[in-house]
Amino acid sequence: MTNAVSTGNSPHGLVTIASAGSELVFLSGIAPSTDPTTKGLPSGFDAQLSLTFSNLNNALSEKNLTWGNVAKILLYLTDIRDLAAFTDALNTRFGEHWTPALTVAEVDWLPARGARLQLDVIAAH
Repeated sequence: MTNAVSTGNSPHGLVTIASAGSELVFLSGIAPSTDPTTKGLPSGFDAQLSLTFSNLNNALSEKNLTWGNVAKILLYLTDIRDLAAFTDALNTRFGEHWTPALTVAEVDWLPARGARLQLDVIAAH
């Protein structure tokens, strides 16, 4: 049995961001959200990463999960040179002892206009 969780905070429209079956939870399309005032995204990677982490926190908490439940991250970057900043942010936030499996892909563009990153996450209860 699966169930879906959708959010109105998706920067690219109403999408299913979570699907849960048995012990695994799949979160997709986690990206920085647009500023409600400007209707745009910040241009800097660090600001977008902070928003993305916040959106991931919200998606995880909706399923009663934390970052400690994250088993795998699929990271999509529009500039592979941002990988070091992503890794540094994870290490700063969680230390080097917490390391989920990580797959990284550089893409030409993402569905959220102006987004520099997007995450798909697999978490386990």
